[in-house]
Amino acid sequence: MFFNSEVNIDENLWINILKDNELTTIKVLEILLFLMKQPKQESSGKDIAKALNYNSHATLNQIIPNFSKRILKKYTLIKKPEREDGTKRFWHIPFLGKKEKDKFIWIIRPELVTALNKLYDCEVDNYILPEEVTVNDILFKEGKVYEIKVNLYERDKKARKICLEKYGFLCKICGFNFEEKYGPIGKGKIHVHHIVPVSEYKKEYILNPEKDLIPVCPNCHLILHSKNEPFSIEELKQILDERKNEKKENTAHNKR
Repeated sequence: MFFNSEVNIDENLWINILKDNELTTIKVLEILLFLMKQPKQESSGKDIAKALNYNSHATLNQIIPNFSKRILKKYTLIKKPEREDGTKRFWHIPFLGKKEKDKFIWIIRPELVTALNKLYDCEVDNYILPEEVTVNDILFKEGKVYEIKVNLYERDKKARKICLEKYGFLCKICGFNFEEKYGPIGKGKIHVHHIVPVSEYKKEYILNPEKDLIPVCPNCHLILHSKNEPFSIEELKQILDERKNEKKENTAHNKR
């Protein structure tokens, strides 16, 4: 089960909350900064408790709900995540979460990640992904993956950030938006496409993030790289437009 309820706290309000010592105690901050160092800013309650020398994860179940209650007392218009029986999920104010077998995973909300990164310079960037893994990169043996070879290139996190600050998180080809589709867990997620493939750089290249990079969804990214010489953005947009026109014509024909 995944807990993904929306809470109307943006990064600016989180910054104010984090700066308020009456709301954000040292213990709360220790938990948050520990999670910021973990992959995808998530960890089980047991692992958090062990890292912070708590006797058990039950301590977290006191610190975090009390943190949320202090926030709600000061900011009364904040939406409160509820269970089906109407009781409040106080832990769900700063966190998303998921149940995995015998453990529960705490995940810092994306807006809070951004706020913590701005205040404490954590240099978090979860979503830098390989350009692609093509069929030619994977060798199969008796139906199982035998070996994977992928060229790795240095990518500049700051360049990605500048690109997304300019263009936002909508796919510039099809308009897909992860947050609109999946809710809070989708916030800030998108691929960034190198208009000139990184593999074609013959030497260290001075990247212009606003001209050389563009946000695209994983589906469009895959299709862009589905031939040896990648499609251009304009070519893929034209393919989509042609498909839309074909569907319209087919629909009109079927109505006759």
